[in-house]
Amino acid sequence: MKLQSCVLSFVLVCASLAAPAGWAQTDATRTIATILYNLNHFPSESEKASLEVITADAASSEAEKTVARALMNMQHKVGEEDAAALEKVLADESASPETRELARILLSVMHKPAEADREKLETMM
Repeated sequence: MKLQSCVLSFVLVCASLAAPAGWAQTDATRTIATILYNLNHFPSESEKASLEVITADAASSEAEKTVARALMNMQHKVGEEDAAALEKVLADESASPETRELARILLSVMHKPAEADREKLETMM
C-alpha cells in the first residue's frame, strides 16, 4: 500500500513538472501565439480579425491587448510606437509571464519568428 502511494505521488509530481506551459494560457495568449507561430511577414486579414477581437474583449488584459495590437499593425517587424508599448509590457511585472514572452518574441521578429522562438510559441498554443 505504501509503495502504491509512493508511486502515485511520484507520477503526479512528474506529470505536473512535465505539463506544458500552454496549460496556463488564456484564449488571447493562445490565439496570439498561434498567429505569431505561423507569421510570415504580417498577419492575414482573418488573423487580424482575430486580433481585433482580443483588443475589444473585456476579458483580455491590457498587456494582451497591447501585444495583439502590435501584431495586428506589424509589417515585417513591429513599428517604433508598438515597440515602445511592447517594452512597457516586458517591464510590467503584473503582466503574465506568457504575455511578456510573447512581447519579447514579437520585438525580435524580422519577417517571421526565429526557430527557437517558434519552439516556445508551440508550447503556448
